[in-house]
Amino acid sequence: MTATRQKSPEAGKSSQCLPSGFDPGNGSAKLRVEGLETRIPSLIQPVHGEIYDIPQAKNGAYITYHSGTRKDLEKTSWFVGESAYLYSPINCQKIVDDRVGKVKFGLQILLGALGTLPMRPSWHISLVLSIQDAKAFGKELAESVAGHHVIGINGSSAVTHVDADVLAVREEGEGAILTAASTATISPKDQSILIDLGHGTSISSVFAPGGKLIKRTVTPGGVSALVDAIAQNLETRRQLAKEGDRHLIRLALEDGSFQYGHSDWNFRNVYNSELQPWVVANLANVLKAVDDYRESSASIVAIGGGSMLPAISQLLTKQGIATLTDGCMANVRGLERIANIKLRRAA
Repeated sequence: MTATRQKSPEAGKSSQCLPSGFDPGNGSAKLRVEGLETRIPSLIQPVHGEIYDIPQAKNGAYITYHSGTRKDLEKTSWFVGESAYLYSPINCQKIVDDRVGKVKFGLQILLGALGTLPMRPSWHISLVLSIQDAKAFGKELAESVAGHHVIGINGSSAVTHVDADVLAVREEGEGAILTAASTATISPKDQSILIDLGHGTSISSVFAPGGKLIKRTVTPGGVSALVDAIAQNLETRRQLAKEGDRHLIRLALEDGSFQYGHSDWNFRNVYNSELQPWVVANLANVLKAVDDYRESSASIVAIGGGSMLPAISQLLTKQGIATLTDGCMANVRGLERIANIKLRRAA
């Protein structure tokens, strides 16, 4: 799906157009701009009054929308990513909890991701985005993001001008296939299967030679289902006298420590007990959806946060499934490559 560019005011506009990829995932949003990249939790917390201090977080930001194309956002502020959790651990909104959250909050998350990069007075980004079911939601996502946006970052008195052109909206995984081909994990001349073990869903896709999508099956219950199971586990409830904090559990899974926040509790045993049921309920269904294509496909590759969970890589290898290094970023790196190609062709 290709979107038209929106003309924007010249004031504050950067003359250099930067090829960029943006993947507003259910679990984390990934942005890559001219080699710079960031990944932040897909959390947002609107602010409706005065705040005491702005939480400092490497993977989050506080954004004020002064003016621009999105008139509905003018004079509003919000926390994004880790900053949203620090400000409101219980009430911050998860993008995954809203069926159209990627469209509704796409710009807010994008601006928050930009806010984690080195400060500059202006950005002119030419974006390739991805979303699940781009045919249904691609146009809406493009329109929600494109335009001229004047923002404040982390309470700074200086403003930042963001000009966002949308070159295309692609199906989730198309960028990852390009990344896999560039690393020789797959051959672009052969049919391939991509397994995306995401936060909110697990997606199995079949790509023809050249990267054209043949089939896609979306299965509910991604990594968030495993996090929920750990949070609700009996041992967790006994240890904490309540259900576990999903965000703290997720952080401990991502860094592989299993250490629950700053407590002295390690939940490795709980993870081990919940992993097998999660695999049976999720991975088995994902593989079943592409079973008819396995013999005709040269490669099966897994990406997403689920592919990087402890012990999962070994399990996938036994199934003949390769995993990409830093699989969370594979898709957005490919999206940036597509943006580069499109800009070079247009030059």
